[in-house]
Amino acid sequence: MSFLLHSRPVILVAGAGVLFSGCAAWYIVGRKLSVRVASLAREVELLRQEVERLRNIVEQLLPPQPPKFEKNASFHNSSLMTSDDDETYEDAYGGPLPWLTGLRSTALTNDLDSRSITSDDYLSANSFQSHDSDETAQLFNKVDRLFDGSDHDKQEAYDTLSKKKSKLSNDANFVWRLAKATYFRSQIVGTSDKEEQRRLIFSSKDIAKEALQLDEKNSNAHKWYAIALGSTNDYESVKVKIQNGYDFKSHIERAIVLNPTDPTSHYLLGRWCFGVYMLSWVERRAAATLFATPPTATIDETLEHFLEADKLKPGTWKENLLFIAKCYIQKREYETALQWLDKADVLPTMGQDDELSQQEITTLLKQYSSYRN
Repeated sequence: MSFLLHSRPVILVAGAGVLFSGCAAWYIVGRKLSVRVASLAREVELLRQEVERLRNIVEQLLPPQPPKFEKNASFHNSSLMTSDDDETYEDAYGGPLPWLTGLRSTALTNDLDSRSITSDDYLSANSFQSHDSDETAQLFNKVDRLFDGSDHDKQEAYDTLSKKKSKLSNDANFVWRLAKATYFRSQIVGTSDKEEQRRLIFSSKDIAKEALQLDEKNSNAHKWYAIALGSTNDYESVKVKIQNGYDFKSHIERAIVLNPTDPTSHYLLGRWCFGVYMLSWVERRAAATLFATPPTATIDETLEHFLEADKLKPGTWKENLLFIAKCYIQKREYETALQWLDKADVLPTMGQDDELSQQEITTLLKQYSSYRN
């Protein structure tokens, strides 16, 4: 008994220590549980957001309910155009691009803008016709040079062609140039006047279609119809974007058949193939839901198109060289990719669009530097 009395302080201290240790242990366990619960909550929220994104995609793929998607040939009817709520995938393949009709997003040719559209149009054999007068030929030479210039020059080309519309509206070579000038005009307007930009984009498509009706065998008419068509995707539903993707490819392939020496057409087809190759499983399944035969492309055929563009315009096109490198990266041929990145890196940066390409070139050079010999 006396032992217990004398030992009570020790027992009390020991008991307090056990109690404290137990509380501390429970506190640590509880804290870990709280952290884990918070982590799970974040994961659940991310999953919820992904489910919501997929739900929106599925809803857009459902058959349209009239009159919401009632067809009308006029681009002036803005009620027929959907919002941009499906645009979350910006600038191509590493930031953007997707296929022209990418379900996450942006149209292929929206990403291309004027940086990917060169002056190769007037090199085409059908850019002029034998019955064109000397005055018309001089007009075409003038605007072709202006197309290569500044925004001010492109605006001058647009104004010059617009004044001649009533006189030359039956000349396919005039009409596709007017479509091109209208497209450039839409890029100059930019986002400062979205309604005017939209009007110009759809006008460019309609004008290019007129050129095709005048001369189905005009390669530039096919190319500029495809470019303008792709640009309308900012204002279309996902289902329309997908159909536009097929139409884009069809017209670019036709342009190549008619004029196989145009590097821009090969580049555009390469971009389409790259976008298809990079589609996610969800995007492929969505496309298969709408069309019996979803689009397919291999990285080898994609690379072939970019290499052909480089063969026709060797070593001078920064963005094309960048995409050749990106193809080799997909093939895991990193040393070869670095060689093409080096070629692109030393080219001068001409304008804001080249600056965007240069940023990606710099990033990739750093990312894959360990693969140098």
